[in-house]
Amino acid sequence: FLFPENVGRYVEARKWSYNDHHYFGHVLSGRKDERGLSTVAGGAVFFSRATLLAGADIFRKMPMKNGDEEEDGTCRDAYTGTEEMVTAVCLKEHSNILAEPAIDPEGREHV
Repeated sequence: FLFPENVGRYVEARKWSYNDHHYFGHVLSGRKDERGLSTVAGGAVFFSRATLLAGADIFRKMPMKNGDEEEDGTCRDAYTGTEEMVTAVCLKEHSNILAEPAIDPEGREHV
């Protein structure tokens, strides 16, 4: 249901502003016990303008040391197939932005 061309309608229905932080889509909680937070699936992730700018600033300053090692739950470059976790950790640590599920008022997922 949530296609890029429908994002505007989804955002407008929630009265969200691009100036506010929003990180939303299909939320994955499979590693929540391990890492303490949920992520948004990479193929269905959406950022508001404010979140995109915050993320760009975070990633520009991201430590590159140990970038050849697997993701470890910290905000650093990592040789990994789990960039969703790195993104979630960095957004939480630096801007207190958490993953939000894309659901309608009845609790139905839109992704």
